[in-house]
Amino acid sequence: SRFRDIPIRLLNEHTESIDELLGPLQKGETWGLISDAGLPVMADPGARLVRRLRSLNIPVETFPGPSSIVYALQLSGLSAQNFTFHGYPPRQEEALRERLRTLPKDHTHVWIEAPYRSDALLKKFVAHLQDETELSVSWNLTLPNQGVRTGKILKWRQDFPTLGKVPAVFIVRGKKS
Repeated sequence: SRFRDIPIRLLNEHTESIDELLGPLQKGETWGLISDAGLPVMADPGARLVRRLRSLNIPVETFPGPSSIVYALQLSGLSAQNFTFHGYPPRQEEALRERLRTLPKDHTHVWIEAPYRSDALLKKFVAHLQDETELSVSWNLTLPNQGVRTGKILKWRQDFPTLGKVPAVFIVRGKKS
């Protein structure tokens, strides 16, 4: 594979500046980027780097690999014919409630959340979505303790799990009234 033996760099909230990554690339170095969400650009700090590289005409390629978003959609059993990836949800409960209230029905909506906020987001979805709305939560994707649960909000209210501090993907699909 052409990606074999390429050194890897990390980009996350602890990286001082993307400029520290640009110098070696401008000198012709080749390396791979691992970032917080695993895929640069998808709700991830790697978007800034890719945009900057493109503006400097530095070539960018992508490694084929799993995307938690697509993986969770495949495992959910919900329609992925048309979906919107919303990234991270608003942290303020009122802002999230308003966003959920105005979501188009008969459409699939996808969010990701930081592991330490997964339980709180699940509680908010269960509290603010309508009984017949479908919710799928996928956690620890590609790991031995991977889990997926899909069901109507009414069922989630009757049997409410604790996720703990896990990376999770939340998928919501409403029905037209």
